[in-house]
Amino acid sequence: MGKKWTYFNDRAEVVLPIELRDTYIRVLSFSESRFRLNIEGIHGRAHWLNVIKNGLFIAQKSSEEMDLSVILLFGLLHDVERRDDGLDPEHGLRSANLMHSLNMQLFELSPHQMNLLVDACRWHNSHNVHENPTVHACWDADRLDQKRVGVKVNPSFLTTAVGRSLKDRVV
Repeated sequence: MGKKWTYFNDRAEVVLPIELRDTYIRVLSFSESRFRLNIEGIHGRAHWLNVIKNGLFIAQKSSEEMDLSVILLFGLLHDVERRDDGLDPEHGLRSANLMHSLNMQLFELSPHQMNLLVDACRWHNSHNVHENPTVHACWDADRLDQKRVGVKVNPSFLTTAVGRSLKDRVV
């Protein structure tokens, strides 16, 4: 991927490969319109952008190859089906179930990429083990943003070496 494109809002800056710009704009708009909670709340837009930023940083610094499209889409969609800012253990499953209806509508992923995105969304709030480093980057990207709500990041829940190295600082 070549040139970079930067999106700013009042809380986060996200630098994306230019090839992902249109997908980002479409999916961000969809997520903002579908999200049932406060878009400025703890699981809203700023969190999504921080997750993208963390995930892209992990992918850039990692020695393993990771799928940037999946990381981007995870950041924008993993919490889109939340019904509560507190305990909502089924939100990952609801978000994962939504992905199939969005593929080829808002974004275009291969079957392999879809499996990664669905797994990342489905299990992001309950699992630590997956065979793919892209899924691990997604999970770490989300978990590293727990600091926004005053929760100390537990390194035993981080699954990438880059994520563990970032546990005490914000990307």
